[in-house]
Amino acid sequence: MTEHIDNEKIMAAIEKTPLIPANTAQLVNVCNDPMHCLRDIVHVAKHDAALTANILRVVNSAAFSRSITIDTIDRAVSLLGGDIIVGMALAETAETFFKKDLTGYGGHQYDLWRHDLRTAIASKKIAEKSAGKINADVAFTAGLLHDLGKAILSDFLQGTMEKILAAIDSGQYADYPTAEKEIVGVDHGYIGYLMIKKWNLPESILDAVRYHHEPAAAQPELRPLVYAVHLGDLIAMMSGGGTGADSMHCALDPEYKKYIHLSEDDFSIILLDVEEEYNILKSTLFDQGDS
Repeated sequence: MTEHIDNEKIMAAIEKTPLIPANTAQLVNVCNDPMHCLRDIVHVAKHDAALTANILRVVNSAAFSRSITIDTIDRAVSLLGGDIIVGMALAETAETFFKKDLTGYGGHQYDLWRHDLRTAIASKKIAEKSAGKINADVAFTAGLLHDLGKAILSDFLQGTMEKILAAIDSGQYADYPTAEKEIVGVDHGYIGYLMIKKWNLPESILDAVRYHHEPAAAQPELRPLVYAVHLGDLIAMMSGGGTGADSMHCALDPEYKKYIHLSEDDFSIILLDVEEEYNILKSTLFDQGDS
């Protein structure tokens, strides 16, 4: 019989998760509305002085190479887009989690941010090829948050990761997510779901975070989005942006083809696009102390 980690301690850690500012939650919910427009984003951003200042800083940064100074929030939002605005708000709000040292996973400080940002970009690129079936802004946000549960679970994996990897190598479990769930008693997707459920985020994002390793378990109407994040996660790993020892033990659900239609060329293009956009955004959205 598998000895699970004390889940009461994990749940206690989740309970201590701070709430996000109301403006940030409102911004995410606005972008989740398929009928939203940039004016709606501007309206929310204008009520957050710190975010407004950060938006103007980013849009005028060297990374975006503007020939003229952008000095209005309306113009800045139109140039950056909803995904980057939400990314900025969440990066600031969840900074403590994104910069967490994932020692339990065999990872390092800022690995979570690097991986989640790559996943967000890849998920958005996949959504953009879905002919409007998947909201690209929502895919970006879900990708950015999908592994947040690792920031908490990492602290409880000391001495357990070796057991998980050994169980995979022996053939007891087919992949890391399954082994984590069985040996730990809970998986990082569910922990992340419980964390952001406290933030009053849309159900679409909750499902994407909870089921990004088992997208077929998501609500049918949300599966296209969840499969986009599932694929985005794996593309991020392929590009070298993993979070530790688990990265090489995650499986692709072939059922994605029912919801997302990508050719081999599409995958190659997305991989290149992810690295290009990542190199622009990695330090612009979040100061990770290095390149």
